[in-house]
Amino acid sequence: MRTVFLSIAAFSIGLGLAAGSAEDQQPSPAPQPTSATPASDKDKLICRYMYHEGTLIRTQSCHTQREWDAERIYNQRQVNEAQQRGMTSSPR
Repeated sequence: MRTVFLSIAAFSIGLGLAAGSAEDQQPSPAPQPTSATPASDKDKLICRYMYHEGTLIRTQSCHTQREWDAERIYNQRQVNEAQQRGMTSSPR
């Protein structure tokens, strides 16, 4: 069984090397800019996996860099306000 696997692997590697040398001889075309490309890095769509509290299943959340930055700033403000409230004492 191992010899069959090893011979198949060696054969596929040999084919990969032969195909790779033929591909190296042909110049690859340069990618053409499309009208659907974002204007800047801030408009680029970024997807992240999120784990919600108490779940084992992750969900994918996709937003632009501007939206991720806005959400991060909003969350920082919420944490700072909660910390400030905890530091003040109420008069008795």
